[in-house]
Amino acid sequence: MKAENGGTIVNAFGSVGEAECWGQRAPWCDYYGEVDGHTLGIAAFDHPDNEDYPTYWHVRDYGSLATNNLYFLGGKLFQKGQTIRYRHRLYFHEGDTGATDVAGKYQDYIHPPFVTLAQQ
Repeated sequence: MKAENGGTIVNAFGSVGEAECWGQRAPWCDYYGEVDGHTLGIAAFDHPDNEDYPTYWHVRDYGSLATNNLYFLGGKLFQKGQTIRYRHRLYFHEGDTGATDVAGKYQDYIHPPFVTLAQQ
């Protein structure tokens, strides 16, 4: 999915390409391109409960797609026993960002359905 092979990076705010998406904050980022004659992609979703939401994106034309708050925020110093937890989701799809409704799938992730059991 390299950009030189037709790969495209898109973020939640409509920025396109490494130059517009790298180092920028967004709730999600998608990378799609042609694979064996099919348009396939992978989107990564950041959860609103994560520290420093929305995340900074480390995306590159050579195919890298990663969240990276630690780098862009100047690093974090952890004390012994201290932890941090991040929640993310990967969404693999067929089609480009719009055709697959990546934005809608992100909304499904952050607003899951509420289910109750009905007794008869």
